[in-house]
Amino acid sequence: FLGREVDAYKALDALSRRKRLVALTGPRGAGKSALAAFVAEYVDARGLFDVVVVVRPTRPASLEELEAALASAKKRADADADARCLLVLDNAERCDPADARRFLASALDGDARLCALSASRVKLDRPKPHEIRLAPLDSAAAARLFARQCPRLHTSNDRRKFCALVTRDVARAGASRSPVLAALDTGLPGAVVAAAFRASR
Repeated sequence: FLGREVDAYKALDALSRRKRLVALTGPRGAGKSALAAFVAEYVDARGLFDVVVVVRPTRPASLEELEAALASAKKRADADADARCLLVLDNAERCDPADARRFLASALDGDARLCALSASRVKLDRPKPHEIRLAPLDSAAAARLFARQCPRLHTSNDRRKFCALVTRDVARAGASRSPVLAALDTGLPGAVVAAAFRASR
């Protein structure tokens, strides 16, 4: 998982040690949702939990709607009472913070075998969240991500040359920067991927 290997390991390690609540935090565009999706897929493929349930509201959702989404997903997965369940909560910022907090607290209190991975900070008194803060990518990882996403860089040789060139140019101090270098300089995967697609037009 490009540029987030260490963060993915930290999340997987925390979940394998049965930390009840793991919270991915960081600025908008840092890749919290993408990392949560990767971890959910990895955990599901390797059977680290019996059931992986993803709750991702696409619009403002009430506490009742969140609870109904969890119950429905568990029912579809045919989860029995003894199943070890991972709840992945993404887009929690679309909900009222109090509802998201009550939803997670209720889910964790109601099922001792459930762990939760949140792609945003949800303040709970207990269990105390195991927080993993996503820092910006370094310039080399940002350049590799751009090269992988940009359709104009067709071959591995093109991508390698681009990364060498950009890493050298990012290291130079310059007053005028291209939009691509400015996006790479942020280190935010969301900005890097957006710049890669803009460059392909």
